[in-house]
Amino acid sequence: MIVYKNEACGHCNMYLSNLRVFLDGRGLEPYEEKQLINNPLTREEL
Repeated sequence: MIVYKNEACGHCNMYLSNLRVFLDGRGLEPYEEKQLINNPLTREEL
């Protein structure tokens, strides 16, 4: 699973923190977090 993160978003960190707890608590691992704004290769994926 890939989680795309907008590092410029102040609200996203709180949401992603809760999402990590949810995924880890249910054994839904591994997952990968990718930075969206400063990574042109990640933007190409989308």
